Amino acid sequence: MTSVQNDPAGRSVSTATFEWIERMILDGELEPGSRLVVKKLADHLGLSPTPVKTALAALERAGLVTATFQSGYSVPCPDRRVFIESYQILTELDVLAVRIVLASDDVQAKVQKISEANDHVTRFEYNFHQMLWKVADQRQLIEQANLLRGRALVGSGQLMQSAAATTDIQEEHDLIVGALRSRDVPFAEELIRRHAKKTITRVSELMDNRVLTRRLA
Repeated sequence: MTSVQNDPAGRSVSTATFEWIERMILDGELEPGSRLVVKKLADHLGLSPTPVKTALAALERAGLVTATFQSGYSVPCPDRRVFIESYQILTELDVLAVRIVLASDDVQAKVQKISEANDHVTRFEYNFHQMLWKVADQRQLIEQANLLRGRALVGSGQLMQSAAATTDIQEEHDLIVGALRSRDVPFAEELIRRHAKKTITRVSELMDNRVLTRRLA
């Protein structure tokens, strides 16, 4: 059993619960199609049902879980079209964030935070872009990005976990960070778009392979 009652980071129980379930989804511990039973999650996290229900409602708003009247909550299965459309919009938000960051006074401090965001193999793609939005420090941009991030990343995180693309993604992030450190706006934007195109191709191919594997099973 995992307990979030005494969170070392000092987060509230509801915030810690949200982030624990989010991590289990993005890391693939909760697989696409899995039903999310409140009691089982509460027992696993050492909580009462109330913060789990609150977290699941917030995760639904973030696009990381789906809810139906009869079945309750579940982890959505990756949808190629939804992923592509969501990621394309997120790419434009990334470009906007780059422009905002490079127009700020404390560019190097912000770029350092972005550089340090790659803290976990299966989550660095998620963390890298989230930190880019965060240091841009524009509330509307962050809100819009968060509305789309779940739709783009649920399923794709664990798909990329099984891919041999981890090193390539890391190198692409490093190139973007280098362009940000040099304050080269056009090159940073070009790298963001190039990275997005490659990511869409990687995940689309993995989704196609997963569908083919299921058909052959």
